[in-house]
Amino acid sequence: MSHRLAWLALTLSLLPTITTAQPAFQVADLGKRLGDSFSSPLYAFTPPTQAGGRVFFGFFDETRGIELWVSDGSGAGTSPVTDLCPGACSSFPSDLVAVGPLLYFSANDGDTNILFRTDGTAAGTISVFPPYSALGLKQFLPFAELGGRLLLLSDNRASGQVELWVSDGTA
Repeated sequence: MSHRLAWLALTLSLLPTITTAQPAFQVADLGKRLGDSFSSPLYAFTPPTQAGGRVFFGFFDETRGIELWVSDGSGAGTSPVTDLCPGACSSFPSDLVAVGPLLYFSANDGDTNILFRTDGTAAGTISVFPPYSALGLKQFLPFAELGGRLLLLSDNRASGQVELWVSDGTA
């Protein structure tokens, strides 16, 4: 009987939070939607990914094209991270993977796809592996987080093989 009373007390204590929930509200006006129909993509060219208490997502705007954006859930905290392909050319950020407070992603710099790491600021967005580097003709794509490390898929252009790599994210 005491378990039932404890359950009832817990349920009743939660009622004020349930009944005083705030309705949905607009955080920011991000710009025009792409295309002419309501069913066209509105914002997400990549699935949103949470890292460091913020959400990262790909979004199109008329001055930058499709670039990586970040939001902390407020209007003031919602903005493009940086314009990796300057102008309206679009970097097409993809393959977003969170490792701790950092986000790893693949994006086009106007020439080729590169693996980037960001803390959500322009200054904190850097190339992790240059394309076709000393590691050979390899293109790295973030794949998953495992134990605080980044798993990567590599397209080895020289051998034609797909390889699985692991990195601490520094190089």
